[in-house]
Amino acid sequence: MIDQWLRQRANLNHRWLQNEYSTFLHRIASGEAVTEEWAKRLEEWKEKRDELEAFVNETELALSPRQLLDVPPLLGLPEQHKEWLGPLTHEYYCFRTGIRNNMAQMKAKICEVDRILETFQIGVSQPDAGREMFQACFGLSEMISALPKEIQV
Repeated sequence: MIDQWLRQRANLNHRWLQNEYSTFLHRIASGEAVTEEWAKRLEEWKEKRDELEAFVNETELALSPRQLLDVPPLLGLPEQHKEWLGPLTHEYYCFRTGIRNNMAQMKAKICEVDRILETFQIGVSQPDAGREMFQACFGLSEMISALPKEIQV
């Protein structure tokens, strides 16, 4: 699960959000008017939004040490031990890392981008909205980048 999550993270955050979308948003933030072409680029957010939200929703389980009970050497544990150890391990990890709070903050940032996106108008220079959108996307990217890159033991 972690390998797929890491690939998705690289694709969504590093390739798309940081390198493509934020670079484009920087131009709007500099005061250039929103053209029809740019309006289409702004709409990319709507195409990627559900994917980003699904990624955030998968984060807790992807980083949980609970999944280590299903691979050697813990794979051999009796099922009656896994039944209580799995949930206990997962809840302790959630408490210790604050992962649920991090996920809630990322979801709030996604909603913030949604709200800002609704303010754009074609043919109008909107540097303030552009800066807000750039900062919100940058903030989301920073939150994703701050997530661990391995299962949290």
